[in-house]
Order: sequence, then C-alpha cells, then structure tokens
Amino acid sequence: MGICHAWAPAAIMEREPKQGVTFNGVRFEISDLKALISLAYTEGLSVRFMSLRCNSSGSIKSQACQDTNAGSFHVALTNMLGLRGESFVFDRTYDREVWNHPVVGYKVTRNEQVSGATANDMISSGGSQYRFNPNAVELRRVRTEVYWINEAGPGYNQQLVDNVATFTFTEVYDYIVELDGVGRVIGGEWVGKSKRRHPDFVWRPMAKKDTTVAGVVRYSEVEQLMQAAGGGM
Repeated sequence: MGICHAWAPAAIMEREPKQGVTFNGVRFEISDLKALISLAYTEGLSVRFMSLRCNSSGSIKSQACQDTNAGSFHVALTNMLGLRGESFVFDRTYDREVWNHPVVGYKVTRNEQVSGATANDMISSGGSQYRFNPNAVELRRVRTEVYWINEAGPGYNQQLVDNVATFTFTEVYDYIVELDGVGRVIGGEWVGKSKRRHPDFVWRPMAKKDTTVAGVVRYSEVEQLMQAAGGGM
C-alpha cells in the first residue's frame, strides 16, 4: 500500500518468482519476494514521463492538471504496445489521487471520421470549423478499451501469471484524434465521460540501479533471491 510507483515498474521489469526460497535459514515465499522487490524499486529507478502529475482535487486549470493528451495516449498505446509489445505504466485517475498500474493491452472498438462541427459538439459546443487544432486535416472519433493489471494482495502467494485474468481490468476511453495531411497523429481531445475519467500521466521504467532502501534492503541481494526463485530481471 502506498508504493504503486514501485510495484508497477517492478511488475514490468522483473519476472515473477516461481517458488519460495530459503536463504540463511529464512524462508521467503513468493509474496515475500514480491514485497521486497517492490520496496527495492522505491529508489534508484530511471523513468521517462509523458504529461505531468496533477496535485489538485478539483481545478484543472494548471498545466499539470491538463493531463495526458488523448492523441499522445493513443500514440503510446499503438507504438509501445501495438508495434513494440512493451508495457508502460499509467496513473488511471485524472486528479491528485495516484493509482499506477501496468498497461498490458488495448483494443480499438470504434474508429470513424467526423466533421469539425461534430467534434466541436462532442468536446464543447458550437461552430462548424474545428477549434482545437488549426493544423488538423482529418478528425477521427475513437473508442479504445485499455487493459491493465491490478495488484495482488499479500495473501496471494503464487504466480499472478497463472491466473492473470483475475487481475486484468478494463478502462474504456472516448476521444477525438487529430491527424495531419499524411495521417500522422498531431493531437487529440477527450470526449464524453473520458473528459474526466482518463489517465493523469503515463510513464515507462527504463533502468534500475543497485540501491539500498530503508538502510537494509539492497536491490542486488533481493535480485539474487528473485533469481533463485526462478524470477528476477
């Protein structure tokens, strides 16, 4: 609890331990190893961010609270997951609460061209000329299902991958994608319920350094335990 910024990247970068392991007479079960590796990821992690963290409970006027652009999020999904098969982390709540989760898949269920007038009405109201990006040549209304992994409780003492469907949840996002003259995504806007229910920020863990957390938990030592249990980097 409280270290989703650590367990989420650990879930992406580390293989799950397959079994418990005994070291120096101490037994570490799978849930113990996951707890230790999550704690080790609270420090010494280099990441790449898209968008900023919103620390407000209500106002969305600040730059940080403008959240992830819908077009940028669509590009992250289609390039990271679709083309490269690589997961990333998103904060799935738009306000000051932070709920980091690994994103593992997506499915576009709607993709249709719309006029500027239709897009304006969906985003705010009025006008036949699209008002949000003068460089947009084509507008498409997109609905996408995004699949993410929820954390397991400490009592779940086995590999999550054996029952991953139980921990896989779905968010549905509606948005306008703005395209230039050659079909490249150059922006987007959230519509409908997704105006408020959308990711705050998106990020990708890049590298883990060997650090010591709480004065005693050293990443390299936990990694040795993880590898002995059939998991690890």
